[in-house]
Amino acid sequence: MCGYILKNVTWIVLRSITRFRNDIIEYGFNYTGEFKDGKRNGTGKYIYPNGDTYDGYWVDDVRQGEGTLTYDNDSKTYVGNFVSDLFNGWGALHIIGGEKYEGEWKDGKKHGEGTYYYPLGNTYIGDWVDDKRNGKGTYIYTFGKKYVGDWK
Repeated sequence: MCGYILKNVTWIVLRSITRFRNDIIEYGFNYTGEFKDGKRNGTGKYIYPNGDTYDGYWVDDVRQGEGTLTYDNDSKTYVGNFVSDLFNGWGALHIIGGEKYEGEWKDGKKHGEGTYYYPLGNTYIGDWVDDKRNGKGTYIYTFGKKYVGDWK
């Protein structure tokens, strides 16, 4: 297999026995997609043992590029860019109950420009640093009043 890309192949590893099939199951993990040199490379869908699902691009078994991560209990879904398994670049996180963040991410944290929609209708539009509102921003209350200014 060295140096070849296998598309839509499934590995089954049970008790150290490896076979090709239409689905991949490896000690409770489930992956269907492309392989290169025995690692997830290219597009593929991976179901983690806890039920979380990632569908997107892989580089050497690491989430890298565009993808969708859905948590097992559907409490959160992230659609966007990944770098080294972390949210990075532009992406949207949808949280059960109506919360949503759309904007920039860095190392898995809200960082840069973004909009956070709170469950009761309030909205923050502005700058983020390390998952916190920081810098210029506007907080709009459900009843229409708003605060425009600096955040720390």
